[in-house]
Amino acid sequence: MIYLIDDSRLKDYNAEYVLSGKYRDILCVVQNVEEFERHVSDMSQAECIMIHNTFAKSYTFKERVAEISDYGDKIPFVCFSGSDSEIADFSLRNLNFIRTINKGIFYGRLQLFLDSFIQTHKVNLLLLAYGKNYMYTFVHKWVLNIMQVTNGMNGKISEIDLAKITGTTDFKKIVDASAPSIGQSYDDLLNNLMDNPITIDAFRNNLIKIENSFNQYGKNIYTWK
Repeated sequence: MIYLIDDSRLKDYNAEYVLSGKYRDILCVVQNVEEFERHVSDMSQAECIMIHNTFAKSYTFKERVAEISDYGDKIPFVCFSGSDSEIADFSLRNLNFIRTINKGIFYGRLQLFLDSFIQTHKVNLLLLAYGKNYMYTFVHKWVLNIMQVTNGMNGKISEIDLAKITGTTDFKKIVDASAPSIGQSYDDLLNNLMDNPITIDAFRNNLIKIENSFNQYGKNIYTWK
């Protein structure tokens, strides 16, 4: 069961869907202190716990839930507030803990998160932190890093160029994230680049094409040429 602990007016956030009954099998909505006390003993078995920072005008409840979840180490844990930034405080080193996220953004993405859980039976906090197109956020960053590495390179890719490109894990992350449509494994692609070097411009254009695909479709649909 996923627990949503919030005493806000859900109508203010267009979030009446949480009470519609559609999610009753996976979502327990806690809206007051009495309900919290009634359910708190069951939260140690939760799939995920999400709480308004100042539930019942206090940080006490957030602290109690933080102990139960061990800040995401035991149970995925999400904290949200109307005063929080629209950019989630979320570390890729801990995919089970969103420290802060704006309440409006949270409710704008919650239905997507719940639908994903129903389909996959897995908690994916990336959907809450970054939205449906969350992979584009990462691919964009990785491509930018590669563009900086290749800045100043010209002509066909040399062994020295490849060594610099593969000096970080960014290119491998892009290739792995682009499977299976990219059509080659990371090792096969490197071997092909060694045996049949392409120009730096062609290399960059392939990365831009892949990045645009993630932006438009949420995944890569192109092969590497």
